Amino acid sequence: MILTSILLNDYNSYKQFYKYSSRLIFIQVIMTPGYLLLTMYRCYSAIYRLGGLFKIFGRFIWLLSYFIFGCDINPRCIINGPLIMPHPIGIVIGEGVVLNGLNIVYQNVTLGINKKQYPSLLNSKVYSGAVVCGKVDLKNEVIPALSLVLTNNIVERDS
Repeated sequence: MILTSILLNDYNSYKQFYKYSSRLIFIQVIMTPGYLLLTMYRCYSAIYRLGGLFKIFGRFIWLLSYFIFGCDINPRCIINGPLIMPHPIGIVIGEGVVLNGLNIVYQNVTLGINKKQYPSLLNSKVYSGAVVCGKVDLKNEVIPALSLVLTNNIVERDS
């Protein structure tokens, strides 16, 4: 029941993001690669968290999604709220990453580990090729393409 409401929330977020308005909205949304990947993540993560032999089945579905989409979203990461992935190719989300609220992640983004610490994001946009590693807390931030973020400290540079 809870998984159904989460998937419905994801569905509505994708519908709003893409501004679909035809009669076939349902088909358009469920055929969006980002929505399919997020749905697969929700399933394999829920199965993996059951433990025991279910971990193996969850990892099998993770492996299937890895081959289909070329993305590595660890089943132990925490995604609370919708995750919009307009171009889900090459996205890596590590096991300790926490995503809250509505986050938008573009292709070839890495959210991962640095010194055994992981980032957390809240309502943020991370553009293509960006790397966010370590104990970084991003709230309502926009990370430009090809950025490297290792700390929360923002350093102003004179030009």
